Amino acid sequence: MGSTTRHLVIVRSVRDQHLTIAQAATRYGLCRQWVYTLLTRYDVHDLNRLARSLQQLQHPRMNALHRRHQLK
Repeated sequence: MGSTTRHLVIVRSVRDQHLTIAQAATRYGLCRQWVYTLLTRYDVHDLNRLARSLQQLQHPRMNALHRRHQLK
């Protein structure tokens, strides 16, 4: 599953399936802050921003932050 698709699944699970942020974070192995970030990006910029969210991870520092999210 591509990252954009995964992000959209997370957003839809909160919005459509009425999962709490904590439940979605636990289900998808993320921290709550990242779920809030995805929801905000979707609300403000819709799907286009979610698609570009990984482009920001090209910076080494952002990669380290992303890895921390993946490990939680």
